[in-house]
Amino acid sequence: MTIDDFLGKLDMVIAKYPDESESALRSGANRMRKNLKEAWSENSELYHVRTGEIQKGWRTKYYMNGGNSEANISNMSRHYHLIERGHKKVTPITKSVVGWQPGTHTTKKTVQNSEAEVKAVMANRMFRLLKDKL
Repeated sequence: MTIDDFLGKLDMVIAKYPDESESALRSGANRMRKNLKEAWSENSELYHVRTGEIQKGWRTKYYMNGGNSEANISNMSRHYHLIERGHKKVTPITKSVVGWQPGTHTTKKTVQNSEAEVKAVMANRMFRLLKDKL
């Protein structure tokens, strides 16, 4: 069986071998988290010099339910949402709004750019785990 044949039967394989599909999900989620860390790394203009809090704040929660498993990747940093989505500019003394700081949307861009790579990693992982069983 070639990998192209395997990809055609992927839904059937996931239902038949849920443990192996969960392992592939973990490897795909780890690759996506790695790509997100690199996007927010020291080489990026978005890196917070004093703490590096956003880069270090990525967490993954897994919900394993056989063929319907999922991984949620989130950032636990307190100010992540402000940089990602944007925020109001407020003066420190009068607290009046003077403008809007647009968000960087780095996470969305990284996920879109890495989607094909992560799917390939997951498919290769599944193929390696199951090539002897098929």
